[in-house]
Amino acid sequence: MKWVYILKHWGGTLLIPAVFLTIYAGIESKDIIDNLFLFPYFLIIAAIYSLPTLLVYILAFYLLNRYKVDLRLAKLILIILTVVGICVTSYLISKTMSLEFVITYCVSTTLCGVFFKFKKA
Repeated sequence: MKWVYILKHWGGTLLIPAVFLTIYAGIESKDIIDNLFLFPYFLIIAAIYSLPTLLVYILAFYLLNRYKVDLRLAKLILIILTVVGICVTSYLISKTMSLEFVITYCVSTTLCGVFFKFKKA
């Protein structure tokens, strides 16, 4: 399994929701252009909050790679691990965090995990 998959999956999981949430914030305030400044904030905050999940993800990736787990099963395990990590992180940070954030990141990580290619090294 190639390690570049981690960067694609993590990067996609951070970028797609940041774009979507910036647009969503602009639609709610009826001024998308004025809310473009939110994009880097969404991206930076998401990157910081995702670090614990990313570390667990990297460890799981290493173990799955080391024990030669079937690629489809490994991909499923990593996607589930990421979704659980997103939910746990958002719960620990703020028990009242908006469901829109959690759903956006969970859907994004699932789509990125499914659509990015997972190749053998």
